Formats: sequence, structure tokens, C-alpha cells
Amino acid sequence: MKTLTKDLTITAFGATTSIATAVLLALVETHLNIAIYSFSFLFVIPVGSFMAGLLAATGYVLGARFFNHRPGALLVLSILAVSTSTFFIVHYLNYNWLQIGIFQVHVRDHIPFKEYLRLVLTHAAIETRHFGSTGELGTLGYVYAGLQILGFSFGGLGAYCWLLTMPYCETCSKYFAHKVTIDRYADDPDKLVAFMETLVSALKADHVAKAIKLYKDFGSSELKGRPVRIQLKLWGCKKCARNAFRFTVSKLNGNTWDEISDLKQEGVTQEKLSV
Repeated sequence: MKTLTKDLTITAFGATTSIATAVLLALVETHLNIAIYSFSFLFVIPVGSFMAGLLAATGYVLGARFFNHRPGALLVLSILAVSTSTFFIVHYLNYNWLQIGIFQVHVRDHIPFKEYLRLVLTHAAIETRHFGSTGELGTLGYVYAGLQILGFSFGGLGAYCWLLTMPYCETCSKYFAHKVTIDRYADDPDKLVAFMETLVSALKADHVAKAIKLYKDFGSSELKGRPVRIQLKLWGCKKCARNAFRFTVSKLNGNTWDEISDLKQEGVTQEKLSV
């Protein structure tokens, strides 16, 4: 399948999940009066629309994986366009479904969508847990809407970046299939530094199997107060014998693991790897 055809087909996948997400958001807002996409952190970080944009773009991920297509510039533009349009589709659905008054009059029968959108944006108010309502935003409502649109767009880009992190076999034009993920833990920084030097030397010499053996013998498989994690992920191409690997080092910070990006090691090898 040619690249343009794949891009258009995957765009159709993305448009489908985008519309489905918009319908879900509009239904929740219409029946529960909760605009999930409007949730924000510190007024300016559009968490709700980012998550909605990420969900809307899942079709791109599914389509790209199904057709084994590495996304390019054209698909980026498509993702941005479709993710951004989700914001307007949600409002258009609300506009079509909204009924007011005791006789449940349809708003769509009395004002055009453009006027409805203007009223919704300028009369919007931000509700906060500690400070209550901001009151009607007026023209600032357009700025608030702009932040939500950016959230949808960045959510879509998040799906694109996720695709780029997935190992891809350039020889066979296929995504590698995940084989295994292993975690090893350490508590001695000096031993970790020495181990990473040995590991990098083995990888530079293209001795990946040896590096994996060194990794399996290092540290412990149990966390138990060990604040450093070295994670190994292996993928294999179903068509050829090539394998992809990735070593990442993370430090425990409270309940989360913060990756030390400078220590990441990854690549592709034709060695037969076993763990």
C-alpha cells in the first residue's frame, strides 16, 4: 500500500475515534452537565482537553500499527487538524442537542451555530475548588477556548510521539513485536556507574547478548528499598531475525520513577537474544 493511501486510511481511523470521542464528551456534558474537556490545572493547563485529544487520536495509533506505517509529516498535519476539530464537533453536537424552556425548544431552530458558540465562550465561567467561580469570562472566553484547542492538539501530538517511540524494523517496514520487559534494582550508585560503563562498552562492540547477560547478573529483581531501577525491553521482528532493545535507568522519586534520559541505551541487532 502506497504511503499516501496509508496516510489517508489511517486518517480515517483517527477521524472515527475523534468523532466517537466528541460524541462521548457531548453526551456527558448534555446529560450530566460536566464538560470533561474543560478541566484545567492552575487555570491555564488544559488537562481535560489534552486527555480528550489523546483519546481522540487513538485511531491513528491503531491504524499505524495495523498497517505497519511509520507516521510522517503529512500524518502530523492530519492529526493536528482532526484533533483540533474535535473541540468544534463537541460544541456542534451540544448545539444540536440542547433544548431549553418548559417546552424543550431546540436552540438550533432559533440561532445559528456561530452565534451559539460566541454565547457559550463569552458566558463561560471557570469553577475552582478553593476560589469558587470566576464569573463570566467575556472576551477572555476566547482565550480559554484557545487553551482547550491547544490541549486537543497536544493530545493528538502525544499519540504521534508515542508512535515514534515504538521500535520499527526499517528492513521489513514493520513494527517490532514486544517480547519481554525485565526490571533490575540497585542501591549502590558507584556499582551502577561501573555497571553502565561495562554495559555501554559491550553494546558499542555489538555484543548485545553479552550485555543482557551482564544485566541479568546485576543488582536484584526485588525492589525492597533499592531506589534505582534498570529496565530492559526487548522487541522482535516477526518477519526477520532482528531484535530491538532498550535499557533505561530510573530513580525512585516518591511513588514515581523518573527516567535518567542520559543513561538510556537502545538499538537493533541481528543477534539471537534470550532472557
